[in-house]
Amino acid sequence: MSRAEARSAQPGTWASGTLLFDQSLPEYGAVGLMLALLLVLVGLPMIFTVVSAFLTDPFDFSKGFSLSTIHSTYTSGEIWHSAMQTVLMSVAVGVVATAIGTLLAWTLIHFKLPAASYLETVVVVPLFLSPLVGAISWVALAAPRSGVLNELLREFGAPGWMQINIMSVGGIAFVFVFHYIPYGYLFLAGTLRNTDVSLEEASHMCGANTWRTTREILLPLLRSSVLSSILFVTILAAGEFSVPSVLGAQGSFVPLSVHLYEAIYGFPQDYARAAAIGTLLVTVSLTAFYFYRRNVRDSRRFITVTGRGYASAQVDPGKWRIPILAVFGLYAFITVVLPYAALLFIVFTRFRTGDLHTTEFTLRNLEAVLAAPGVQNAIFNTLTVSLVVPFVCVVIGVIIVYMHERLRLIGSGFAMYLATAPIAVSGIVFATGVLVVYVSTPVYATIWIIAIGLGAHYLAHAVRIAGNGLGQLDPSLEEAAQLNGASRLRVVSSIVAPLLRPSLFAAFVLIFVFSVREVNTAILLYSPSSQLLSVLAWNYIADGTVAQAAVVGMLQTIMMIAGIVFARLVLGVQTTRNAM
Repeated sequence: MSRAEARSAQPGTWASGTLLFDQSLPEYGAVGLMLALLLVLVGLPMIFTVVSAFLTDPFDFSKGFSLSTIHSTYTSGEIWHSAMQTVLMSVAVGVVATAIGTLLAWTLIHFKLPAASYLETVVVVPLFLSPLVGAISWVALAAPRSGVLNELLREFGAPGWMQINIMSVGGIAFVFVFHYIPYGYLFLAGTLRNTDVSLEEASHMCGANTWRTTREILLPLLRSSVLSSILFVTILAAGEFSVPSVLGAQGSFVPLSVHLYEAIYGFPQDYARAAAIGTLLVTVSLTAFYFYRRNVRDSRRFITVTGRGYASAQVDPGKWRIPILAVFGLYAFITVVLPYAALLFIVFTRFRTGDLHTTEFTLRNLEAVLAAPGVQNAIFNTLTVSLVVPFVCVVIGVIIVYMHERLRLIGSGFAMYLATAPIAVSGIVFATGVLVVYVSTPVYATIWIIAIGLGAHYLAHAVRIAGNGLGQLDPSLEEAAQLNGASRLRVVSSIVAPLLRPSLFAAFVLIFVFSVREVNTAILLYSPSSQLLSVLAWNYIADGTVAQAAVVGMLQTIMMIAGIVFARLVLGVQTTRNAM
């Protein structure tokens, strides 16, 4: 019996995966090659993020192992206090950001609102603003003495208790929450769109009102997605160091990520201590990641486009339309209008005195930064890295997903695990492993070590989005083509690739944006000749020149907006529907 006859005699063989005896040597060779690549890009850095903590000198293996660094770190009351603060802050941010994101998603999907697609874009916009740039903007807005909002409050004679102190623990949590709300929205929007509305209709027919239906029918269905969002945001927030570093909180909140950064850039430099602190962060992240993986085993929980003919469940909000739109307007004002207005204010302000009446506007900050040595090089480096990284991530991600979801090759499951593992480790921790692994290679001190670090860390996003897209394709299309004599390569190039194009473009754009704004990974891997714009902005902040940092932040923002506009208008990418 021929292969075609065998598949014809066993319907669903393609859909459930190619039989083991039907797999060819080249297919196994491809899996082996992919595993070797992932072990180099992901496996070794992951291993050395932990192993380095047990080395006397992470860059000189001949000095052997030592437990002294681990002992001093794990017995430090300061570090354990920081670990507790990190856990409490990241979990709180995960819960609040998910709650607000869920409410916004439910409102947009449940009610018939004017310009709903624009409202959805507004919700997701903070995702494309660098946390570092956001922190800079809020310093200009709500610093205790020089913040514009506080100056306006004093100008109008507001009482002292109304003054805003963004440079506090509450201020850090505020900036975190509004940055991570889009993640909560994206996690829940897909699930809400694909919830069978007949359940809600049956509840209404039995006399239940909207609130009871939501509480007893909808919320239980969303429980898994809500938990996944909380855990995912917790992982991201636990590893973010730029926001607490900029806002400071007068030293009352110093997360583990800041201690790690100080161990590397303080005096004396102590990479072993940084790695030891990193193991604590890894423990926090892996705990959250374990539960996250349990909640995303079924990829169809995250499908964003479906072919099922659900009836529309949207209802007319009636008298609540204006209040609902006002809430979205307030959200847009806080997350988009105020930060970007503050960024422009800093860029074009000569100096800040704490008095709006003495404010002088100038182009000097812009001219100084654009004329500074290394800025053009940073722009070129950022463009290069942010184009290469998403391209490589998408190519590798599609290959891994296709091997696992369609071919079911032995070893492809482990490849999927390796590809998604870095999502459980914060960028600054993962960068320590990358640095140790590649310090003696030609890529060290070049932009390519940054590209490797970013590519390995963001590969999980490409795998997730490509997996979502492939999960929406009926395998019978590919099976029919192969039964008619098409080779696997032709099936992939003629059927799979064109149908996956929207998801692949969405993955490319998302990783492009993340690469432009990323500072956590790049800050440990850059050299004077390989600075990115994000690192340049951080260095300006460290030198106390906030205006110059704001200019660099504006350049980053322009670059991201240009990429998003090109993707939306030319490629037709809807990142709001494919980002998770």
